[in-house]
Amino acid sequence: YNIAVFLGFFKYIGYLAFPIQMTYRYPTLARFMAGHWATEAVHVVPVFGERGALLEHKIFNLFYNWPLTIRRRMQQRNEIRAGLRPRYWHIILCAIAGTAIFVIADWLYMDKSGALPGLKVIWGFAAIVPLLIGTVVTLGAGGAALWKRIAGAALCGVAVGVFSAVISGLLGANDPSGVSAIAIIGIWRAFVFTMISVLGVLLTEIKIG
Repeated sequence: YNIAVFLGFFKYIGYLAFPIQMTYRYPTLARFMAGHWATEAVHVVPVFGERGALLEHKIFNLFYNWPLTIRRRMQQRNEIRAGLRPRYWHIILCAIAGTAIFVIADWLYMDKSGALPGLKVIWGFAAIVPLLIGTVVTLGAGGAALWKRIAGAALCGVAVGVFSAVISGLLGANDPSGVSAIAIIGIWRAFVFTMISVLGVLLTEIKIG
């Protein structure tokens, strides 16, 4: 249920929040709705015979069995983590490593173009690095609660976005308009990196058994 609350804020992925919450709070009603949706969905898809039955089974798994699996995994992890001490020191290391990666990428780009790159230019780094940060933060958090893992990843994303833009700007900005450009890029980086880092935490929590 805690994962579903945060999933609701993300576009497209947030659609998963409803079946997860429904299965957690009202398992009997969720089972009925999953079976009803599975049956009705098969009727509008032009597949017959065994393929139709397989499609119905997959839809039922998506809206009922999968949320129950996530619920069971979360309960098992909470029991295991109850005896562990929370860890947060690694968040600083993640922020330093992430900032260093983006500063190097910015420096290589500025060496050729003379300007600080936007997110579209370094979209690969902008997607992968914060996602890995969120994963590492939650895997190394020990017995920390889920909301603290999410908060740690969010703070790490903000730090990487702001510090990478500021450091790169100080190293390579030479024109008067550089300050405003650095501020805009820093704000966008902080926002995007925060969202992706939190997403990394949630996806990791859902995936690990």
